[in-house]
Amino acid sequence: MHARFATRVPTVCAVCRRHAVWLGYASPRQDRAPVIWLCDDEYCHAAAARIYTMPSSKLDAHEAAAMLEAGALAADYLESLNQTDLAKLNPEQWREFLHRLLAGYEHVLRRELLRNNN
Repeated sequence: MHARFATRVPTVCAVCRRHAVWLGYASPRQDRAPVIWLCDDEYCHAAAARIYTMPSSKLDAHEAAAMLEAGALAADYLESLNQTDLAKLNPEQWREFLHRLLAGYEHVLRRELLRNNN
């Protein structure tokens, strides 16, 4: 059994920002390289080497694009309900809206980071 967090202080996945577990990545080319922590998603593991050396500005651009696409996915869900007032969503609809927004962000970000043109 693994601990919930990768460190004593709660840590987030360096790829998708979910909570990290005891999985990390460090550059195999550097002795005593700093570790980035990862969640338990296999796609984050696959993207770890790519983002390890990615400039912050490029990662920021991927994150911004993922936020916009996930927002559009969540908006499409609201449109399918014919509802734009979040306060009028029932608990099930609210959970689905949040799932599409948050899980959509994670999925889109992983997809973009793993594309060959990065």
